[in-house]
Amino acid sequence: MRKRGESRITHKLLFGMGILYVIVAPALSFMIDNPKEPAVFFLISGVLLTVLSRFDDVSELGLFGLKAKIEHALRDAYATLEQVKEFAKISAMSSLSNTARSSWWSGIPDQQTREMLKSTQEVLRKLGCSEQEIVEISKDFHDCQLLDYRQVLIAGGESKIPNSKDQACQKEWLELRDRPESPAVHPDELKHFLEKHNFMTEENKKRLEGYAYYYKYNEFQDFEDFKNRRKWPRLRA
Repeated sequence: MRKRGESRITHKLLFGMGILYVIVAPALSFMIDNPKEPAVFFLISGVLLTVLSRFDDVSELGLFGLKAKIEHALRDAYATLEQVKEFAKISAMSSLSNTARSSWWSGIPDQQTREMLKSTQEVLRKLGCSEQEIVEISKDFHDCQLLDYRQVLIAGGESKIPNSKDQACQKEWLELRDRPESPAVHPDELKHFLEKHNFMTEENKKRLEGYAYYYKYNEFQDFEDFKNRRKWPRLRA
């Protein structure tokens, strides 16, 4: 009886350790330099510990009882993985959104911001998230990047009003500049504004094409130019 009681305590301890490993894995993925392999190792270790903790003394089980125990343990493991997946999705969305919104003001390097996006998406794939889920989780990040792109394109790196005395132009410019990040402004709307008020220089045309490329593919056409956006000039007719 004593051995049996000690065995159950050991199993509960293993189960607790397993749950802790599984929950901690996603957090570790954001805390270490190369999150991919260590995070997956901890996740798998946690699941295995959780499953192992569900077995009683095998010598006391018949074949049918062992099968039932295994099925029950696997159901618990899958349920735990689904919980981890949902937790990771919420954490990833929040983390990416905060990074995209604060990168300009806090001085986070653009390359580091992009690497965080890619690493987060890769961890979500390893947790079993579909590509559609990853698109939805990443949407706010990309909308914020497009907001940054749009505002610097029409206001320059120092956020200055256009060099124009046309009151209608100023009004349209303010409306475009102050538009929220979602839904993202369509490239055709920016093109119409630039052409209408004679701001469509070759340089602005190229950057508008870059904005349109990001709008369509969620990728930069000329990342090096975007990284130097603080030096972009104000609009001049």
